[in-house]
Amino acid sequence: MTLYFNRVRADVGADMDVLLCWFLIALHLGSSKCGATKEVSARTRGNVTLQVEESPVESLSWERPVGVHFATTKPGGYIDQVHQYYKRLLGSDDDGSLIITDLSPQDKGDYRAIILPRDGVRCAQTYNVYISDTSSNLKGGVGVHMISGVALAMATLQL
Repeated sequence: MTLYFNRVRADVGADMDVLLCWFLIALHLGSSKCGATKEVSARTRGNVTLQVEESPVESLSWERPVGVHFATTKPGGYIDQVHQYYKRLLGSDDDGSLIITDLSPQDKGDYRAIILPRDGVRCAQTYNVYISDTSSNLKGGVGVHMISGVALAMATLQL
């Protein structure tokens, strides 16, 4: 009798493990896409807003790289920052959109917002952030002019 009880208990325990595994997979993959990946460009030391178009929103969980949570935003400018690197860099708009300030080249890449609208149907929006270096956007030229036999060199910079 004891062996039978242990066997039944083991079978139920294995079933619970499988059920828990499927639940966790569904929780992670349960977000449908909100739309196509949004391409966002900004300059080094500038700011960028990862705009949310879903409305009304209960909360947003931000991930970078995809799968690693670093902040949560809510409408009204609320932000809970988890990762120390972003403490001084993040802000939030009234709609819960994420604002990243003082951008550096290491801020480029994919970001994902797991959006929980008030109707409860989660979706995921991916953003691909490009950061351009302001120094690489300079165009220059050098002109040489002769005035009374003296060569003058003029450098021009255009932003």
